[in-house]
Amino acid sequence: MDQPWSVTAVWEFRDAEYEVSASKSGESLTVQVEEMHTADQWRGRFEAKHIEELTRKTGNFKQFAVFYNMLQSAITKSSASVTLDLLTYTDLELLRNKKLGSAGISPGKNTSQLQTKRYLILTYSAEFDRIHYPLALSYMGKPDPAALKETIRRLQQELTTNVKQVWNQEESAVGVNVSAGRSWWTKAVHLCSTQTGLRYFA
Repeated sequence: MDQPWSVTAVWEFRDAEYEVSASKSGESLTVQVEEMHTADQWRGRFEAKHIEELTRKTGNFKQFAVFYNMLQSAITKSSASVTLDLLTYTDLELLRNKKLGSAGISPGKNTSQLQTKRYLILTYSAEFDRIHYPLALSYMGKPDPAALKETIRRLQQELTTNVKQVWNQEESAVGVNVSAGRSWWTKAVHLCSTQTGLRYFA
């Protein structure tokens, strides 16, 4: 059975930082973008057939497995041949019109509903061509406060467990006494809290 995978990385688009993540399970791909300053989120879920049809329309067909490998490489910046951009609906229309040699946004479009969308553009640079694969992401709002609290609680528990494990390993290895161990524990908690942004009171 095909194993699920997920990847996350921070990208900067137009002077704003975003956390870009993608997860694959079976024949389904989920892409999420979160603006780190405002916590606004956009998300899209795409089935394999949709992805393959999207690539076919660009004139450069990719199988689903190949496409998600390209996306993973783009997010992690592990290949120079693929990169990402994040566009609004207006940005996308301006690019389309520029390509067609026209000006302005096409009439008849329900822009009020489209303006909240974002489009993650996966660009593949071949030897003599550049192919753009747009992934439409719907606006999801901001994270639910209850869910955030639960995530923070879980991370704090993981932080405590990890620090205790490291402390026990160090204590067994070097045979530190109780007072020295307490001092080491306090320093370890402070270091982990600084690195993770989570607060823990030792």
